[in-house]
Amino acid sequence: MRTFLGVFLVLIVSGDDSTVTVTGVLEDSVLLPCSCSERNVNKVFQWQMDKPNIMLVLNYMKNNSNYSDRYRGRAKIFLPENGNNCSVLLTNITAADLGKYRCSFYRQDQYKKFFVKLNLSASYNICQKDPPNNVDGDLSEKVFQCDASGRFRDAEIQWTLDGRPLTNSSTTHITHTINTPDASSTGLYRFTSKLTTKLNGTLKPECDIKAKGLSTITSDGCTTVTEQQEWTLNSEPKDCMRHRYLKTIPIMLVLGFSLVLWWRWKVLPR
Repeated sequence: MRTFLGVFLVLIVSGDDSTVTVTGVLEDSVLLPCSCSERNVNKVFQWQMDKPNIMLVLNYMKNNSNYSDRYRGRAKIFLPENGNNCSVLLTNITAADLGKYRCSFYRQDQYKKFFVKLNLSASYNICQKDPPNNVDGDLSEKVFQCDASGRFRDAEIQWTLDGRPLTNSSTTHITHTINTPDASSTGLYRFTSKLTTKLNGTLKPECDIKAKGLSTITSDGCTTVTEQQEWTLNSEPKDCMRHRYLKTIPIMLVLGFSLVLWWRWKVLPR
């Protein structure tokens, strides 16, 4: 399920409290786990953000839940289905959700609290296009292009050569552009960077994209669904039709020859 995609749990024990670190992907969903067996149902159960700012997420008691405005419609609890599960599901997570959260409840009259640290990652598709030919007849000058798309705008494409970062210099020129999505688009920011270089050698520059303040997940964006669909629509049917004709022609010849023999057997005197 997409809900739990990209969720990683690492248990870190500190004193009497335990902290679970969870990593979610921006604009995806993430589960903040909390087990509350033997919870006192007559006392309030609560989720809140502790850091960087103290903020209520929700409180719950006797089948009545109260959500803060920021999390209303984005937070879901599972207590109505399972009284021992105090986990909360956050949907459509944003950069503002990054922080440390507290799950608190009472076990009989004893106050219990558990902490969850939420880290965030930004996901991008990235594709590098190598130069097909030289620029203006200059065999020593090459232009590389890198295209990326993602939902987090605060990011930048970076170029490296043999693991070393490339910047503008007398032999290298780098440009960056960002296209902001409009209301009718998919909501993706599109990043483009071009690297023009006169560097010699067999090594090829490589591009990557880094989100600022967040970890970054990248995937190959060179093979798009559109290209695959175009191949399927244009190439595969032609091959199928060709094979179909090759199979049909011999069958028709056999049927025709059989009809001729039958007609001669019926008409000609024996």
